[in-house]
Amino acid sequence: MTQSTQVQIRSRYLFSFVTAFIAAGAILLAVYPGFMSFDSVLELHEARTAVSGGDYPPFVSYVWRIFDAVWPGPSLMLFVQNFLLIVSYAIIGRLLGFRSALIVVGVVLFCLTPPILGPMLVVWKDVAVSACLCAATACILAARGASNPRVTIAAGIVLLFSGAAFRMNAITAILPLVIWLWWEGSISKRGRVTVLAASAATFLGIALAVGVVNGYRFPSLTRFPPPLGLKRVMVHDMAAMTALAGKNFLPAAGEESTRADAVEYFKRIYDPRHTNIVTANDREGRLWAVLALPNAVVYSAFLSAVYSEPGAYIAHRIAVFRELVGLTSGPTFMATHPGVDANEEGVSYHPTRVSQTVLDYIEMTRWRVFGRPWFYYLLGTMALAIAIARRKKISPAAAVAVYTSGVLYLLPFFFITPAADVRYNHWSIVCMFVVIAAACRPAVRRTSAARAEPEPGPA
Repeated sequence: MTQSTQVQIRSRYLFSFVTAFIAAGAILLAVYPGFMSFDSVLELHEARTAVSGGDYPPFVSYVWRIFDAVWPGPSLMLFVQNFLLIVSYAIIGRLLGFRSALIVVGVVLFCLTPPILGPMLVVWKDVAVSACLCAATACILAARGASNPRVTIAAGIVLLFSGAAFRMNAITAILPLVIWLWWEGSISKRGRVTVLAASAATFLGIALAVGVVNGYRFPSLTRFPPPLGLKRVMVHDMAAMTALAGKNFLPAAGEESTRADAVEYFKRIYDPRHTNIVTANDREGRLWAVLALPNAVVYSAFLSAVYSEPGAYIAHRIAVFRELVGLTSGPTFMATHPGVDANEEGVSYHPTRVSQTVLDYIEMTRWRVFGRPWFYYLLGTMALAIAIARRKKISPAAAVAVYTSGVLYLLPFFFITPAADVRYNHWSIVCMFVVIAAACRPAVRRTSAARAEPEPGPA
C-alpha cells in the first residue's frame, strides 16, 4: 500500500469521525446534560461510590466511573455512547463501499429514526450495547483488508465482550458475530471445524469474562447477590395468567394472596406494558407479598402455572411482545425518558426550545408507522432477502450475521422482558440498518485472476 493510498484511507475515515462528532454533539446539546432514568441515576451513584450488583450490571458503573472522573455527570457518557454508535455505522458504510454523500444521508436517517434516537437521548445501557456491537461489526468488516488483522480482530473481541457486559441478556446477540469474525478472518482457510472451535472458545471465554465482571465485586472478588429481575418477571407473569385464565396461580403469601377476589383484582391491575405499572396499580401490596416468598416457592409455582395453563402464559407474553415491537393500535411505549429523575448526584435538566422540539418529534412519531420497531424489522427482512439474492455480486455474510444477531437479541425478550420499552429493540433495529446497507452496497468488481480468491474489503 502506497503512502498516498494510506493518506486517502485516513481522510475517508476522518470524514466518518467528523460526521459522527457533529451528530453526537448535536444530540448532547439538544438534551444537555443528558436524560437519566431511575437506573441511570443508580448507575451513576454506584460509579461514584461502590457497585452493589443485583439487577443492574456493574460494568456500566465501572465504565461511567472513568468518564465521570473526566467530566462529572451524564454528558460525557451520553456523548461517547452516541459517538461510538454513529461513527461505527458511518465506518461500516465506508467499508461497504459507499461514497461520502451517501454516508451523510445514511447517518442523518439513522439519527432521525425515532426508535433509535429516543433511547440515544438517555444514558441507557441499551445504547451502549448497540455502540459496542456496531463497533465490533465495523472491526470484523475491516479485518480482512487491515494491514494488521490480528489487532483488528482483538479489538472486535474486546468490543463484543463490552457489548455483552453492558446488558445481561446481550450474550445471545454476540454468537453470530463471533462466528462471522472467525469465518471472515484468515482462520477460515483452515476449515470449518477450526472456525467452529475458535468461535466456541471465543464465545465461552466472553461469557465467562462477563460472568466474572458482573458477578463479583472488584478488587475483593466477593460475589454479588443474585439478581431478582427474573423472579419479579415470574411473579408478574403469574398475576397476568390469573387475570387472563380466571384462576389464581400465585402461591399463598399470607391473607392477601388467598382472598377470593384474586382473579377480579388482578384483572383490574393488569397492564402488559410494564411491571412497574402493575406494581403501581397493586395498592394492596399482594405482589410484594409473593415476592417475599423463597425463590424455590416462586419458581415451583411459576412452572406449575405454565404447565397447567400454557395458553394464558403465551397470550400474556404475546401481549407484551406486541407492545414491545409496536404491533398495537396505540403509541409505542416509553420511546424515551424526557428528563432527569430526582437524584442526589447534583444532576438537573432545564428544558429548552430545542429539547422540546426533539421531544415533540419523538412524541408525534410514537403514533406513526416509522416510530414502530416492527416497521424496521420488515425492512431488514426484505433487505436480507435482497442481500442473499445478490450473493453472486456481493458477499451476504455481513447481512446474515448481523441480522441473526438482531434476531437473537430480540427473541429472548419474548420470555424475559418485564416491559415493552422501545429501548429494548435498540440493537435489533440498528442491525436492520446495517443489513439494509449491506444489501444495497455496490458490487465489487474483481479481475479474472482474483475471482478464485475471497472477496476483499473495499479500500
